[in-house]
Amino acid sequence: MKRLLFSLAIFPLSLPVNAQNANKAHSWLFSIGTGVANTDLNNSQFQTRYQLAPVLKPVRNINASVKYFVTSKLAIGITAGFYHSTGYTEGSSVATPLLSPTAGDYQILYTSIVYLRHTAYATVEASYTYYSFKKGNLNLYGTAGFGITHTTGYVDDKSNAVYVNWPPYGTCFVGSLTPPAIDENKITAYVAPIGISGGQKIGWYAEAGYGYKGIVNAGLSYKL
Repeated sequence: MKRLLFSLAIFPLSLPVNAQNANKAHSWLFSIGTGVANTDLNNSQFQTRYQLAPVLKPVRNINASVKYFVTSKLAIGITAGFYHSTGYTEGSSVATPLLSPTAGDYQILYTSIVYLRHTAYATVEASYTYYSFKKGNLNLYGTAGFGITHTTGYVDDKSNAVYVNWPPYGTCFVGSLTPPAIDENKITAYVAPIGISGGQKIGWYAEAGYGYKGIVNAGLSYKL
């Protein structure tokens, strides 16, 4: 019986939540990080107006957050960040010219597209700590947020048509002399169900999600 009572007494102490690991209510958390593979890049005027994906490789972004712990588990705050991307594509195709003096006359169209994009975003975010390890000062959490992005840039489409077997036609430029500018605002979101943080006053964190911070986002944090 004594062993049973002793086991019941120490049972709460064996739970995985550690009071030293838990965040303090009414405290602040500052963080700065970087992410890769932003998932909202194709959902823009670059895609709808030019039928091309503006990014051919993962784009790194820089972001910073300030959150206030309403409780020891729930934190609400704001996040701001930016990412910059450039790219280049080229290709060629064969087409029949509008005026064909001879049956053997044809046209080769050479195309080159240069694009530049700079996006800044500001969002509201909330994080919830759903598990704290007893040792190691580690916490598992999830994050979600939404806000707006502002994107500027251009797509410079330059094409040259070269006529073959009819020298008088030569080469003609059929692209745009002035690159069309992009200036757009849109709603954006971020969901990261898997997040892990460590450390005490100065710490680190890593997240896996989908949205404006990228598929993978990691950085440093400071508790106040």
